[in-house]
Amino acid sequence: MCTATNRWRPLWPALLALATACASPARQCLVGSDCVSGECLADGRCAPTDGGSGGSTSGSSTSGGGGSTGGSGGSSSGGSSGGLPTDGGAGGSDGGLAGDGGAGGFDAGGGPACDFTFDGTISRAQVPVGPGLQATFEVAEDAGFDTTGQPLGDGGFLWSLAGPFPSDHAVPVQTLPLAGEWFSAQYPSASYAVTLSDLSPDLGVFAANASAIELVGLASPSQGSGETEVGYSPAVPVLSFPLALGGAWQTNSTVSGTFEGFPNTTYLESYSSTVDKIGSLIIPSGTSFPVLRVRTDLVRTFGALVTTQRSYAFVTPCFGTVATVVSQLDEPAVEFQNAAELRRLAEP
Repeated sequence: MCTATNRWRPLWPALLALATACASPARQCLVGSDCVSGECLADGRCAPTDGGSGGSTSGSSTSGGGGSTGGSGGSSSGGSSGGLPTDGGAGGSDGGLAGDGGAGGFDAGGGPACDFTFDGTISRAQVPVGPGLQATFEVAEDAGFDTTGQPLGDGGFLWSLAGPFPSDHAVPVQTLPLAGEWFSAQYPSASYAVTLSDLSPDLGVFAANASAIELVGLASPSQGSGETEVGYSPAVPVLSFPLALGGAWQTNSTVSGTFEGFPNTTYLESYSSTVDKIGSLIIPSGTSFPVLRVRTDLVRTFGALVTTQRSYAFVTPCFGTVATVVSQLDEPAVEFQNAAELRRLAEP
């Protein structure tokens, strides 16, 4: 049994990379401030000014994210965030880009848009998740990166994950419906499953409710020799809403079931999460997002062996988590410079 503990993989990278959908064609804008006219239309074009054609910065935005479309009632050329698909289709969403970046906008299909207004608080409605979403992430392993960030004059921080990093490679991520999965009956409250890390094929099984996105189980993609199927009691809130600077939550969970072929396995995991910083984050495409940083410290107790791991998730309205940084095992420093895994959205 103890040999299995040497194979612990970072579990946190994709736990939070949940709300992204299919990447769209090149856009002129993400939010109104990207345009001379001050208005970004649902299809990513700038609205015309009074004097003629619409203006555009055609670049990154530091003031907002975007909502996704492509599903029922959405515009197929919307932004790259994910949503709760109304038809179970890939990249589906019930909201698109709000016309002016504020609340109450409507997408090209006439449905309510995701509100990507960022005032320092992110609501549950601004992180839509569900099955059938997909996105491409750039992932680097054993990468040098200072999690501290560059201090800004307003008290926030700037993190650049544009890269490239030496081990960068593109990883497609898709949230899977549970119907038809061999483990689905074991998690009746769950909404979807998603691969947790590039270092492991295991799937995290998640439930989404009005106040949180919760990890309820862990399962291997297929049944058979060496299979994993464990449940968390209680479920672990990955994100607890509303998110705001200083917000914190903690969960001590008993994990039990079959782990890597060993039945009747039980171990403990303790999660302590804090929204500890605010600022902007740059992804490989050069796009900048306003973010809240969620710090999570994990303590895992497997028999006599105790391991720790730190992680940071960078969350923005409508796109959800656009990047995660996971430490090496037993990292002593709160802010560290050597990550086990870096994961960030490739492009909006």
